[in-house]
Amino acid sequence: MSITADAASKAAIVRLAERVVVDAKPFGIDVNCIAPGALNTRMMSELLAAGSDAVGDGFYARMKKTADDGGTPLEVGASLAVYVAEDH
Repeated sequence: MSITADAASKAAIVRLAERVVVDAKPFGIDVNCIAPGALNTRMMSELLAAGSDAVGDGFYARMKKTADDGGTPLEVGASLAVYVAEDH
């Protein structure tokens, strides 16, 4: 599991969206990125299973707390996607 690749890909999406915002503005197209927080996904389970030696003590502790607290429900990301897709 590569936390570095995951973090880099998320940063790349944000930078790409910032550029597309400028390019799409003349056409009236809105561009958004959704970052609902740590979701209880398979990746979180894999990070926890890998242990703190593999992912770092601080990161492991944050993921463990998030998992123990229930994390951000998957529905939050879905509802954000619906919200930004609606005509406001």
